[in-house]
Amino acid sequence: MAERDETGAVLVLALVFLVTVGLIVTALLQWSSNDLKNTSNFKSGRSVVYAAGGATEAAIWSARYSLTSGTNPCPGTGSSITIGGQAIEVWCTTVSNTQSAATRVVTLSACATGLSSVCANPFLVATVTFDDYSNGNPNANNCLQATPPLARKTCGTGMTLNSWVVR
Repeated sequence: MAERDETGAVLVLALVFLVTVGLIVTALLQWSSNDLKNTSNFKSGRSVVYAAGGATEAAIWSARYSLTSGTNPCPGTGSSITIGGQAIEVWCTTVSNTQSAATRVVTLSACATGLSSVCANPFLVATVTFDDYSNGNPNANNCLQATPPLARKTCGTGMTLNSWVVR
């Protein structure tokens, strides 16, 4: 009868160990590659939000001293603003306050470019109230009546940011 020895047992244990470690490393690699993809997506999303915020701020300062009514592309923003490689359109909806003729509420909506009409799903929506009071008479609104537009020195004398919502 041949004697049994343990020759080769270490080889089996080494193979089991290598297979187990290989499976663990494979799972960790898939997990880390998913995190890398998420980081890339987050960076892209953050870039769009940053561009929308910058374009909206530029539109706020343009709308402050320019009077528009209804819903239009915001004054001073052209067809779009490009910030950080992201092209953004900003639309302004202006409503005059019926309580005071010298106050306007402007809602600004920042969207991706290339829309045929007003954006339905904006990245950012800001609402701003502008006060257009005359220096001499707080009840008069010389801003709306002044011509030419450069004579509108009382446009936007006060400003309140009512909301800033990123979607």
